[in-house]
Amino acid sequence: MVNRRRVLVACVWAACSSPVDSFSSSHECHRSRMTAAHQETGSRLDASSNTPAEDASTRNSQYLEQSQSEFAIAYLNEHHKDVLSSFVMAFSEVGELSVSKNMWMGGSYVLEEAKLSGITRDSLIIEATIQESGKSSKQQVEVSLDSSPVKGMRKKFIELPPVDGAILARSSQLPIDDFVRRMVRLCNQAKAYSATGKMIQLGVQLGGKGAGKLKDNMFLNQVPHSE
Repeated sequence: MVNRRRVLVACVWAACSSPVDSFSSSHECHRSRMTAAHQETGSRLDASSNTPAEDASTRNSQYLEQSQSEFAIAYLNEHHKDVLSSFVMAFSEVGELSVSKNMWMGGSYVLEEAKLSGITRDSLIIEATIQESGKSSKQQVEVSLDSSPVKGMRKKFIELPPVDGAILARSSQLPIDDFVRRMVRLCNQAKAYSATGKMIQLGVQLGGKGAGKLKDNMFLNQVPHSE
């Protein structure tokens, strides 16, 4: 009875919260129901193989915590599919191919959907659904977290310098803050400006220090700035 009340309270709170907070509560409601099944399945998999092949989820543990990675992937897929599609077009060979293949016949090569499947220290692993000449196919695309627009997309998107790790380290050495700062840079390059604040909020939700967020004591109204 107590557990049922907790789930109900979490779901009611989610309805009144911000998009990231709301997604967090609904994600936790679903996750609590699936935990036992996942643990049982994981035990069987561990027992059946001593040397499992490396996949996206295995590499995730080397960068973000598993819970952080799972939440970020689910949140981005549910609320920022358009941003993921922009990343595929701006920072991968899919964008270059679309330029060359649509040069003579517009619409013959189209990105239908982009779904994030993994996060590593270096890349976003995205499953892209491509429609070419009326036929759909899926392909795995790796978008570097330090990407700049590919050659065919440099006029459409913006090129910015990579995030300086030394500067970030002075404010936070947490991997989630590193991830957020690099995601904010990708968003700015892809002109997904409205998503940048959501990325910072996501990082805070997952235990980060709010890297990239303006502090309240920045004295922005003083001229000249005293601090």
